[in-house]
Amino acid sequence: MNDDVAQSIRDTFVSVNAMDSNYEPANVVDGLYQLADAVGGAAKHLGLQDASTPMGAIEAHAKSIHDSAEMISGALGDIAESLALIADATWEASKLRSE
Repeated sequence: MNDDVAQSIRDTFVSVNAMDSNYEPANVVDGLYQLADAVGGAAKHLGLQDASTPMGAIEAHAKSIHDSAEMISGALGDIAESLALIADATWEASKLRSE
């Protein structure tokens, strides 16, 4: 893979319209991490402590949604990490071939 292709792949996943936590152009990995954090944050508000109904089915449903949101959050984090590793490996392979 030549430098142009590697750079094109890298650029495809970067947006200058959004910034990451380091104030650098955000990429698809940053977006997935932010989405994972948002889903995880939303899941925290689905706890059972403040349930005000005697109907167990509603609480069970809330618990199911909570657990599912946590799994989605974790999976999105895993996808983001995998994409970051792929991007790094592609970039490193490109640099090795150009030497």
